[in-house]
Amino acid sequence: MTSKADGILGLAYESIASSNATPFFDVAYQQGAIATDVFSFFLSEKQNGNDSQLILGGVDPSLFIGEIKYYPITLDAWYVVAA
Repeated sequence: MTSKADGILGLAYESIASSNATPFFDVAYQQGAIATDVFSFFLSEKQNGNDSQLILGGVDPSLFIGEIKYYPITLDAWYVVAA
């Protein structure tokens, strides 16, 4: 089966992979290429000169102020959290 949509760099769950392939992020973590199984995004409007970023293996504390709040994912197929 082929899909017209494509994932973002293999960050989805394997259960929804149209190619039945192990996602890139899972493989990178399993092989020790990244230290933790966490990824984060910094989304910028370029008001301060920074570009948006994808951080693999954690977070960059220089890109935010405050505490990180973690929420459990309610469905291991999509990134769905309880409201």
